[in-house]
Amino acid sequence: MLPSIQHELSIIAQDIPLFREVAGDRAFYFDGDTPSSLTNVIKDWIQLYRSNTHPKSNSMPWLTWAESTRILKCRVFESS
Repeated sequence: MLPSIQHELSIIAQDIPLFREVAGDRAFYFDGDTPSSLTNVIKDWIQLYRSNTHPKSNSMPWLTWAESTRILKCRVFESS
């Protein structure tokens, strides 16, 4: 997901907790796992894009590796 965040590109992601945690409401999620379900998701996203109502990643925070490590260390040691 990082290149999308850095370049403010739209994100279409499988609906799993990790992606929801990272992208929140800034991504368009899908549940399917077949080529036809992905085709339908892309068609749905295109309709949202045309009406400018698609989720946008431009306000998504971007962390460096150092910032991510600092946050992880804080969370690990706080729970000890």
